[in-house]
Amino acid sequence: MRKLKVLRPFCCASSAFALRDSPNFFLDRALRLGDKYSWADSRDLFFKAEDGFRSYDQRNALYAKIGRLRSTMEEHSLPPSLRSWTRCCRRTRWSQNDPQLRLFLSDREG
Repeated sequence: MRKLKVLRPFCCASSAFALRDSPNFFLDRALRLGDKYSWADSRDLFFKAEDGFRSYDQRNALYAKIGRLRSTMEEHSLPPSLRSWTRCCRRTRWSQNDPQLRLFLSDREG
């Protein structure tokens, strides 16, 4: 019993570090920076989130991709950026059926 009590703080600390390396953490942090109009600062976090979600969560990978497009829009010419944005908006079932994702798309379109 005593050994478990001693190890418990280490387990909690290691899980806290694991959460900081998760795609959810990167996406949440990037969205908070975007809400503060710090899109340039959120760029790398959106990239990390998109890479992390790509293999198992296509919906959140799309969410991160939209954020990535928004955060890097000033680095590219407008026509390719708009084409990428349009593809995200029209070609996925999540962009059509997911209210939260639709709100994120419409909020960033203007």
